[in-house]
Amino acid sequence: LHRAPSVVWGTLQLPTGTAAAWTDRLARNVVIGQHGLVALHEGRIVGSGGLHRLGFPADHAAMLGMSVHEDFQGRRVGGQVLDALVTLGRDWLGLDRIELEVYTDNPRAIALYRSRGFIEEGVRRWNALRDGAHVDSLVMSLVRPDTAR
Repeated sequence: LHRAPSVVWGTLQLPTGTAAAWTDRLARNVVIGQHGLVALHEGRIVGSGGLHRLGFPADHAAMLGMSVHEDFQGRRVGGQVLDALVTLGRDWLGLDRIELEVYTDNPRAIALYRSRGFIEEGVRRWNALRDGAHVDSLVMSLVRPDTAR
């Protein structure tokens, strides 16, 4: 999933992750309180996502990351993964703030996040390298309405 060209293009992940590296990363997530999920279609992983708690003093907040296999993009998998992560964060983990970063040239992802209530907080210029070129990212967040000021 994380080596597919369109997934690499659309996420702030390196394209070099091996299966062994991902197995190790996911095993460590359990220890440090990270939470992830996968979307399956006929036994095949077609999407994934995670909430990564920011820790003290932001125990109420987490960073969200997600990806959808290129064969399943535009087929509502992203919305289902996003909805499941927001529900997990708010209803089970007690999060008041969920934040994310998305490349500024990924309008489909930005539209999805906006449709679920995420708002733009700012642009991080030249935040990442993608295929040797600097790319800006957009910081967005979703804050529990009853805690927003």
